[in-house]
Amino acid sequence: MVSPQSASQSASQSHSSASPASLSARSNAPLQSRILRTAAAAICLVTFAPERTDAGSTDQVYSVDIPATTQQLNYGAPGSNPQAATFDIQVPQFDPALGTLTGVEFELWHKSQVVYRYESLDDAGYDHPVYLHGTSDRLTVTLPSSGHTMASSFETLPSASPMAPAADGHLDLGDIALTHRMSMNPNPVTGRSTGSDTLDTFTGAGLATLSITANSVFELDSRSFFFVYTAAITTGGTLQVRYHYDPAPRR
Repeated sequence: MVSPQSASQSASQSHSSASPASLSARSNAPLQSRILRTAAAAICLVTFAPERTDAGSTDQVYSVDIPATTQQLNYGAPGSNPQAATFDIQVPQFDPALGTLTGVEFELWHKSQVVYRYESLDDAGYDHPVYLHGTSDRLTVTLPSSGHTMASSFETLPSASPMAPAADGHLDLGDIALTHRMSMNPNPVTGRSTGSDTLDTFTGAGLATLSITANSVFELDSRSFFFVYTAAITTGGTLQVRYHYDPAPRR
């Protein structure tokens, strides 16, 4: 039987037998806990602090079809016969919430097709050549507010000299019917503007208006003493507007 005194001595020995290392670990535990909490707070500060970015300038692109417009010349005289047509197109403006607009770049693709119909009225009964030369088409994009040209494309019709039959006495414009496509450049015509009027016009939450002008020149001559012809040119294309801007700083 163990006496109460022996049990007390055994308990006392058990308590005093704890090693110095375990005592040191227990005494350092609060300090280690404080260190871990401090490190975690530092990591949180690094993770969620505002980030500085130097992304530089970027761009935003819109493409707009230029509606096909047809200019008709009825019963043209020999020599040069100019025609013109003007209309407006609209493109989305640059959203100022994205940053500061620094420049606007334009790329213009130009497509044209011309159709000639010819009738000889007095050629002394002989077949004769008809001369197509000098036919041209210019497509111009301007800023209505200032009249400044943003981009302009000029194309010419290849020369041709088809033979026409002798006059048949019928005014049906059926002696010659020719269809030609302009020799289009596969690369677009480009333009760029950084003027304040351009930047103001293209900045906002709505639409910016551009003026499109198609200037065409028909030219046909013949060995016939007296002839008439009609001509129609269809002009269209695509305009790409590229906004260059500096992004707004991140908050």
